[in-house]
Amino acid sequence: MKQTYMTDKILKKISKYEYVSFDVFDTLIKRNIQRPHDIFRLVEQKYNSENKKNIENYVQYRVKAEKKAKEKFKNGECTFDSIFEELKEIYNQDTIAKLKKLELKLEETYCTQNKMFYPVYKKCVSDRKKIIIITDMYLDKNVIANILSKNGINQYEDIFVSSELKLNKHNGTIYSYVLNKLNINRKQIIHIGDSKRGDYIMARKNGISSILIPKNIKNLEYYNKNQYEKLNENEQLVYRTIETFINNNMPKNYDEYYRLGYEILGILLYGYIRWLIAELKKKDINKIYFLSREGAILKRAFDLMNDTKIESRYLYVSRRSTRVPLLKNINNYEDIFKIVKMRKVTDIKSFFINVGLNVENYIKLLKKYNCKENTNINTIENMQAFFEEIKPDIIQNAQDEEKNLIGYLKQEDFTGRFAIADIGWEGTMQNALCTLSEAYNLNANIVGFYVGQSQQAKKYIDKGIKTEAYLFNYKTDGYNEVRPFLNLFESLFLAQHGTTVRYKYEDNMFKPVLAESEYSEKERKLFKEIQDGAMQFINDYKNNEDKDIALTPKSVSINIKNLGLYPKLKDVNLFCDITYLETIKASFAEPKSLFYYIIHPKEAYIDFCNCSWKIGFLKKLLKIKLNYFKLYKKLVLLSER
Repeated sequence: MKQTYMTDKILKKISKYEYVSFDVFDTLIKRNIQRPHDIFRLVEQKYNSENKKNIENYVQYRVKAEKKAKEKFKNGECTFDSIFEELKEIYNQDTIAKLKKLELKLEETYCTQNKMFYPVYKKCVSDRKKIIIITDMYLDKNVIANILSKNGINQYEDIFVSSELKLNKHNGTIYSYVLNKLNINRKQIIHIGDSKRGDYIMARKNGISSILIPKNIKNLEYYNKNQYEKLNENEQLVYRTIETFINNNMPKNYDEYYRLGYEILGILLYGYIRWLIAELKKKDINKIYFLSREGAILKRAFDLMNDTKIESRYLYVSRRSTRVPLLKNINNYEDIFKIVKMRKVTDIKSFFINVGLNVENYIKLLKKYNCKENTNINTIENMQAFFEEIKPDIIQNAQDEEKNLIGYLKQEDFTGRFAIADIGWEGTMQNALCTLSEAYNLNANIVGFYVGQSQQAKKYIDKGIKTEAYLFNYKTDGYNEVRPFLNLFESLFLAQHGTTVRYKYEDNMFKPVLAESEYSEKERKLFKEIQDGAMQFINDYKNNEDKDIALTPKSVSINIKNLGLYPKLKDVNLFCDITYLETIKASFAEPKSLFYYIIHPKEAYIDFCNCSWKIGFLKKLLKIKLNYFKLYKKLVLLSER
């Protein structure tokens, strides 16, 4: 069971008290860092990025300085200034002044409202309780007040800070001082905090009622310790900082799909879009098209994060809408397969779809050649003659579609130097757009920016297309890390509309003609929920982000790999019956029972091959604790022999 603050019980307990005393850190305020010393690491990084001469080992020096400063006070308390006095033997005064300023700035940056506990404070305000703040901290009263105010906490009687009073909660001396200062008795006040000794035991030893709240509420589902340990030191800092932010800021009322979007897709999109904006600035590109359909969520994220004058547009394109117009130049049957990349073992219905014709208009022709819609084209006795009969229609349709396609692209100002963005892999669509530009003299100078690239992208890059990729490029094997759950990965980017079929001229403008979405209303709704969660993360993070933190591809992709390669059974259940259309429409991971497959082993093989998420399939089937990624790789190797 997840830990909670049990707000109702806390409110009931404090209702009879006139004064409510709150601790600050891990009570009213959370730090978006996992370890206290991470602030010192961030100070060092930021200092080195802003100054010509770098400092090293600052974390160790800063920790030792604080320890020395505390030893000079009997009660173990020290001030912020006294800590930095101990660094005089290491750094000059100018450096110390800069370090102090940076630490204070970062403290404010990384402090956030404790959203789960904040309702307790707000209820105290609305009930007109007299609120006081007591904290054991080396930061001074003004800094604490600024941090509280920034996070919506500014209604209280007073703040009592141990470093200024030379009294603290840890030894209990601050409590009697507070009572005397307020001129109240012990029964009028209750104290709330997360430290068992300082906030709970010592308050009670001074006769003050107290409530102990959990220090850490765990809101993370996809944190992967094993993958974390494979990162270098800087990437580890980035990853644990991101995860702490997610843990502290996860919305209270969410379903599992929204959570998944917030914890997995959001940070992946954030990392990619931040990289994309930086690359566009570096290359001085002022216009970008996001390609349908995966580009819809990319554009949504871009528009939320874009703080530049870079223009963003959404371009409705597909393989089908850009290839069929090129059929106007066909001379023979073989030309079709060079243009539309269709397999020669497809059925008649699919063949007609690929060449832009409606098979229902050719029923008589099918009868003439003794075939049906599901007849394989390579079994037709005289396919060349069949082709010659429909060739004029293919060319006429291609010419009609060409006119509307070019009209649409010109309308969308598809010319000059610009960028396109898409989820990626091979770069097929960019190659098609480059071909169109050349064929129709559009003079488009296109640079593609992708979430990732497969090794297959090299064939287009060698032809001259210009590309960049974020998570991995064609020179690495990064694509193979997402390939086992590729369809699931792509589905997280799912647009709510169907694919682009062609274009039409209507109401004095060119418009895309879209196919009906192949996903059910239920499926579209849940993917929208995931994407809404991702947008919420982006909105939250951009308002609290430290832009000096480098969101490395490895650090932002751990969680999605954890979902795809090492899923929990509950994760598989979220997606198991969702379908994905590739060559056939199949579920992600919906196996029959293990008992059924023991009796029908051939069906186990067929279902395993057809499912879209094979690791999820195995997890759902066997349920026991195994490394299903390793099992998947062994089964794939066996199937390839």
